[in-house]
Formats: sequence, structure tokens, C-alpha cells
Amino acid sequence: MERFPGLKVSITRAFNDGLFEIAEWSAAMNDPEGSELALDGVNIARTDAEHMQIVEMRSYYDASAYGSP
Repeated sequence: MERFPGLKVSITRAFNDGLFEIAEWSAAMNDPEGSELALDGVNIARTDAEHMQIVEMRSYYDASAYGSP
């Protein structure tokens, strides 16, 4: 959050089959210099439906869209 103030994330599509949650998202943020950045990605989470918990999650996006850390 410190690196990208004003972060806003929108879920554009979502799918749940009881074992996996898949969410396609778009994010908009500003870097510390005030430049606007946009990033799109997908999160895939394996869930424990009985305990309503995420067991494992992977996030896929193009990190080159926001430069090196």
C-alpha cells in the first residue's frame, strides 16, 4: 500500500465450483511520484468450503506493467 497509494481493485469476473474460486481483476493505482498505473490479473484460490477458508492462492499478472521494485 505504501508503494502504490490509492489502490483500487475491481473484480471483473468470478467463478466458484465449491473447491476453487477464480477471480479476474483490474487494478488502478498511483506510484509515489503520482503516475497512474493499471494492472490486470487473475487469482486462483483453493478453498475449504466447510471452514470457509482459502487454503492456497495464486495470483497471475504481468509484473512488467509496473516496473521493477
